[in-house]
Amino acid sequence: MKESGENSQRSFISKWQELFNPENKQKISLEQICKVRRLDIKEARKEYGPLPEVLQDVTIIESDMPENLKISVCETISEGFMNYTDDEPEFVRHIKKTLDKKHGKPWHVTVIVGRYCSFYTYEMGYNFVFKRNNRIFLIYKTPDCT
Repeated sequence: MKESGENSQRSFISKWQELFNPENKQKISLEQICKVRRLDIKEARKEYGPLPEVLQDVTIIESDMPENLKISVCETISEGFMNYTDDEPEFVRHIKKTLDKKHGKPWHVTVIVGRYCSFYTYEMGYNFVFKRNNRIFLIYKTPDCT
């Protein structure tokens, strides 16, 4: 039995959304498309344009954060690298306090050197796990419950 054109179109859209937008976000990232289609993100960037400069030395591990917020996070980290090169706890504190001030509380910042495992809950749209230089950054926001 053949589906009608309208039902077939709805079915196609539903399947497409399940694949590329399972969390029903407002937009679909190039990273998500590449992940689903098993494409190399670096090759896709060659075709669709480069990353902003501040993100070029970042390897994204997991993220649902919009690009403008990723840029803000990475700029904050760059400031921290310049101002707190010999004081790791102050470096992490700077990132957290700056993100709280710029983007509302509460942000959580973990900086890792080496291997790690993690399991956490975050507010949708505010998760960014990435590698930069020899560190892995686990940065996310949780809802403010105050």
